[in-house]
Amino acid sequence: MANSEYNKARYEWYKAHKICTKCGVNEACKGRTLCLECRFIAIERTQKCQKKSGEAYKEYQRQYQRELRQYRKENGLCQQCGRPTQNGMVLCIEHNAKMRVKAENKRREQGIMPRWLMGKGEFCYFCGDKVENKGDKTCKACYERECKWAADMRQRIDYENHYWKGLNNVKFRKIRYKEANCG
Repeated sequence: MANSEYNKARYEWYKAHKICTKCGVNEACKGRTLCLECRFIAIERTQKCQKKSGEAYKEYQRQYQRELRQYRKENGLCQQCGRPTQNGMVLCIEHNAKMRVKAENKRREQGIMPRWLMGKGEFCYFCGDKVENKGDKTCKACYERECKWAADMRQRIDYENHYWKGLNNVKFRKIRYKEANCG
């Protein structure tokens, strides 16, 4: 048996029996392959290496993370954990929920009203200001702006050649055809 094969077999045996794969003496931490002492040693060694190489190491890590995120994005995987995503999203369901909560908390710290509180009769649906009359969904300024917008849109619509008018004509033609031919 070659040395590398022996080391691999030893590693797998220690891992299967939840023994530290580095020292082979202590019990490994839950969900890890190293004991607490070996983990601290590894962390210290990594930190020393990072301090020595400094900015070059940081740039290497940044580049690696960029490439990893790009790879995961192209393959439809979560950019943070690598699990599959749904509906073309960038994050998995779990991380998407975490980001949503984080964004909500940040908005609350900034004093921005949660969207679900708006439009219920106390706050304007669009801007979040208090409404003058209880039960209204918008403040006076937003109401006037929306009325102006709606009037402008009504003027832009070409009612003679509108899409829905064509659909109605087709529908009525079908009804008339059925009445004429089916009795």
